[in-house]
Amino acid sequence: MSEAQATTARRGPSTFQFVLFALIIAIVGPAMHQLDVDKETVKLVGRACAAFAVALILWGFFTKMLRLVGFVLALIVGTSVLVSEGVIEPPKIADMIKEKRDK
Repeated sequence: MSEAQATTARRGPSTFQFVLFALIIAIVGPAMHQLDVDKETVKLVGRACAAFAVALILWGFFTKMLRLVGFVLALIVGTSVLVSEGVIEPPKIADMIKEKRDK
């Protein structure tokens, strides 16, 4: 490998991998809410996942990996926290599917 290629070689995750990982972490709380897990467990897991996702987003900002995407991820994490805390009540997907089958 030449020196130019060696200096431009990326270390660590790509932006896509980073965003995908943060999204998966942020979606754990709402997914548990959809599966009717105990509300206190959903709150605890949602808070932990949100804290981890916020740490990832901040790391992405400081490494200049995230720019506009970081703000979108922050909105998704904020919505995830609100769902985990029970402030926002999203529609249950299973109930919607069941209603469509009954028609």
